[in-house]
Amino acid sequence: MLEYCNGNSLYKHVFKRCQTLDNTSKWVYQVVKGLNYLHAHNIIHRDLKPENILIMYDNNDVESKIKGKFTLKICDFGWAT
Repeated sequence: MLEYCNGNSLYKHVFKRCQTLDNTSKWVYQVVKGLNYLHAHNIIHRDLKPENILIMYDNNDVESKIKGKFTLKICDFGWAT
């Protein structure tokens, strides 16, 4: 059972439109925070790429997407050790 993410993958999102530096810094912060959690629990992802990072908007409305209220989720742990 997986959690439903109401956005696309980060890969599809990046190439749809130009992104501001503010959004990019939020992306990097959230991915590093997730990797820090994984490494603290002795898990190595080994296949981290934009296609394996999903976007979950806080609310499923246009305003959340415009204002950039989102959470990134790392997925596809098939190569993880």
